Amino acid sequence: MGRLMLALALALALSGCIWEDDADVTCNNFNAFLHDCTANCSPNWNCESNYHTLPVADQIDLDECSDCMAASPTCADCSVPGVPSCWDFMEALLGVDCW
Repeated sequence: MGRLMLALALALALSGCIWEDDADVTCNNFNAFLHDCTANCSPNWNCESNYHTLPVADQIDLDECSDCMAASPTCADCSVPGVPSCWDFMEALLGVDCW
């Protein structure tokens, strides 16, 4: 029984090293979209810190939006249920300076 518990504890500890945080994935997707699809937008935030201060419902919407935008081969804006413009939604919640 002791070995089983040790193996389980080790597996749980290592699993945290394998999975990426949702904030990292979402922010990386949005940064890639801004880099590839805009000429004059630059992030002016610590995206991950902002992400973690938001309500879980907004985090989920951001995750869905960033996945959609990252998958767009034409740099098109996306919409997800409840969010008509992912680009506007992400700019508003994460803070992007466009000029």
